[in-house]
Amino acid sequence: MNFIVTLALSLFIAFVFSEIAYRLRMPTVVGQIVAGIAIGIPVITQYVIADNAEIIQFMSDLGIIFLLFLAGLGVSWNRMYGAKKEVLMIGVLGMFIPFTLGFVTMKLMGYGNLTALIVGVCLGITAEGTNARVLMELKKIRTKVGATMLGAGIIDDVIGLVLFITIAAALGHRVITTDLSYSPLEIVGFIAILVLTFKALPKLIRYEEKEIGEIKEISLFTTALLLCLLFAIFGQMITGTMTGSIIAAFTAGIIIQLSLNKKEEMDIRRHFEIMALSFVIPFFFIGIGLNFDFTDLIINIPLLIIITLVAIAGKLIGVFLIKPFSHFSWKQLHIIGWGMNSRGAVELVIALLALKVGLLSKPLYSTIVLMTLITTLLFPFVLKHLIKNDHHIMG
Repeated sequence: MNFIVTLALSLFIAFVFSEIAYRLRMPTVVGQIVAGIAIGIPVITQYVIADNAEIIQFMSDLGIIFLLFLAGLGVSWNRMYGAKKEVLMIGVLGMFIPFTLGFVTMKLMGYGNLTALIVGVCLGITAEGTNARVLMELKKIRTKVGATMLGAGIIDDVIGLVLFITIAAALGHRVITTDLSYSPLEIVGFIAILVLTFKALPKLIRYEEKEIGEIKEISLFTTALLLCLLFAIFGQMITGTMTGSIIAAFTAGIIIQLSLNKKEEMDIRRHFEIMALSFVIPFFFIGIGLNFDFTDLIINIPLLIIITLVAIAGKLIGVFLIKPFSHFSWKQLHIIGWGMNSRGAVELVIALLALKVGLLSKPLYSTIVLMTLITTLLFPFVLKHLIKNDHHIMG
């Protein structure tokens, strides 16, 4: 029964901090991470977690799997294919410049190639979902600047997720527990499962769509949940690592999106998001906060300042570089650059995995988490300030 108390108290604290963040017009992710930091305070930890750290770890791992499943389900491939050259350039340069600056900066500071690569990717990724929430609240999501920001964010997300899969595979090799010499039977089995799922899923969903009321809702949710978990289990069996589960869950999300029509996909995503975002994924962000260490961070304030400045400057420079090919003004590009600075999802997954396998030290991990919070929180304030005196700046 104690583990139920731990789950309930942790979720309650995360909910309270999320509501506070929402009332302050901040992303709810920020509130959940702060909740994890608060729970990590020794006095609170002994009452909330006690001897049940394993259940928090389990829920955090499940949260990563669900988060990447939703990422695969949510990437707007059609919008990316139809993106204008301007949007495409912002998305690519907005990822490439901060990634390069981050990598070079870490190398100059004496870090290894893989650590520098991880930090570079964490600096380059944009949380498009965070942008969307802020733009919706300010009623600017349908403006030219707002649409460009979201379109570029989607392209940025896709590049970031590809890099994530590459890094996750690299991290998996460092913690591998099984033989990586896959047999031909395993490879054929994996391909067969992908093809079978791709072919059979639409028929199953259309059958479930014919059901009525609550039965239909339950069937759609169960299908999404089972597909996510089965792929995660298969990924774990093949690689012997958590990273295998994450990559497989992301693949499951992509398969659902590509094999279903828009209505079917939206139905599944809506049902899955309600459960995942309200109950499971918060524990991932709680876990992020629990691993945060203020003591180590205080000693490394210069590192925090450098990484945060590189993260902000990299995004702004990446966007400004497209000016010769763009019809946007410098001020509009400034807004887009700040929008691309929102973070708070995939880069935290990468940082946490790297921490677990020893590629990021606790101080460097804490620095990336705080950089994420700072850059994410700055965007709403900067946007409000920039549009305050010019309500038509967003186009």
